[in-house]
Amino acid sequence: MNSEDRGKISIRPLESVWVRRGKDAVRKISSKMLVPNIKAGKLFGDDEVSGDCKSWIRLERHSQLSHYFKSSTEWVNPEISQKAHAQLEELAGMLEDLNS
Repeated sequence: MNSEDRGKISIRPLESVWVRRGKDAVRKISSKMLVPNIKAGKLFGDDEVSGDCKSWIRLERHSQLSHYFKSSTEWVNPEISQKAHAQLEELAGMLEDLNS
């Protein structure tokens, strides 16, 4: 391959990828099924994918898939927050007593 050919190479999306969970479980699935399986809870952030079974990347670190694993903080239980605040205030008071 000469230098002129390198400029013409395009990266095509993979039709299928290998998925592993842990060291042993390896399975080949269609690339198009990654997102539906993530949304269905069948694939997790610590599962790994590879196109060649040599280099692996965790789904939660993959540039195109990581946003499916962002934790949501939209729902907050106000009772828990108030309880946590009260416990922190109590702890701060105890630390103040220890330091004086």
